Amino acid sequence: MTIQEAINKANEGGYHIHGSDGMETSYDGANNEFSAWTRTDNLSTFLVPTEETFLDPHFWQALGQTLDWSERCDLVITCVHGEEECRQCRGSYWMFQLHCFIQATLLLDSGVVAFEDDVY
Repeated sequence: MTIQEAINKANEGGYHIHGSDGMETSYDGANNEFSAWTRTDNLSTFLVPTEETFLDPHFWQALGQTLDWSERCDLVITCVHGEEECRQCRGSYWMFQLHCFIQATLLLDSGVVAFEDDVY
């Protein structure tokens, strides 16, 4: 899935942002670097970096809505560095995808690469 497809699908699933003052906006599209949103009051367009979008849990929840990632699941992260540490919680499959994206981004040093390499 490309970055544009992911942001479009999240928008279909209800992802929406407002202007910095809370003003209503409409989604205008995205590329690998930015998504464009236009204020409805004065028709000015502002750009949001994709990195910022990908760190927004609302983006992942809306993408999950479109891709049917709403199933509940147990999320577990285990780390062995000296003593073993484990964290677990009950969440939704979209949360798992968010964590996978963050891990892929850290390993690949770029969220753009994570989407372009068809990690999703």
